[in-house]
Amino acid sequence: MHQHFRSFASALAFVAGTFALAVWIDVPWLATVFAILSVFVALPLCILLYRDALRKARDTNDAGAVVLAALSFPLRLLGVASVIIGIGTLSWMMYNLIVERQPEFRPGSTKQVLALVVFVVYGCRWMLRPLDSPPTHGVITSRDSIPDPPDINRNVD
Repeated sequence: MHQHFRSFASALAFVAGTFALAVWIDVPWLATVFAILSVFVALPLCILLYRDALRKARDTNDAGAVVLAALSFPLRLLGVASVIIGIGTLSWMMYNLIVERQPEFRPGSTKQVLALVVFVVYGCRWMLRPLDSPPTHGVITSRDSIPDPPDINRNVD
C-alpha cells in the first residue's frame, strides 16, 4: 500500500518546505510568496494526491475496510469543515440581508452565494463518500463496452 502514497509524501514535503521557507525567510515579499504558494498550491495538491492514493489502495484491495475508513477520516473531516464554513457564511449573509445589516457586511454577487453552495454540496459529498469517483453520466470508459457494428456484408439465406 505504501507505493500509492509516494506522490502524497512528496507533496507533503513540498507543503512543509514552502511553509518553513515562508516562516524563516527575512525578506517580507518573498516570505509572502512562499506562504501563498504553501496554502493555495501545495496544500490542495497534497489533499488531492492523498485522496487519489486512497482510491488506488481501495481499487487494488491493498487495504482492508477498517484501514480505509480510518485513512479516509481526514477527508470526511475536511467535508465537515466545508459544510460548516458554507452554511455559516450563508447564514451570516442571510442575517445581514434580512434581519440587521452589520457595518462589515457588503452585499456580494450571486457568484459568492454560488461558491458557498458549492462548499456545502462538495462538503456533503466528501463527508458521506470521500473516495467516490466523479460521475461519468453515460461516458464509455473502456473500449470493451462498445458494441461491434453489424456485418452488412453477411449473406442472409
